[in-house]
Amino acid sequence: MNGKPAVVTSAFGGNGALAWEPVPGVVAYIGYSGALLDEGAVAALRRLAARTRLLSPEQWQATSPTTNDQTNDLGRFD
Repeated sequence: MNGKPAVVTSAFGGNGALAWEPVPGVVAYIGYSGALLDEGAVAALRRLAARTRLLSPEQWQATSPTTNDQTNDLGRFD
């Protein structure tokens, strides 16, 4: 996005995600669930991603984010 290559995937079990590298070493993604990944969904993800901006660590902490410990192992599907 913003001139950077982006990858779209449905590897999340029917949900969709778009991932890109906004700055070297940082991967950002935006995703959704509940609808099939089709051209309209990809277009919506691209529109949302185009409006994003990278936050500094301080800006992110100011949003009072909630975190959950979890494993994201896309190489293994049972």
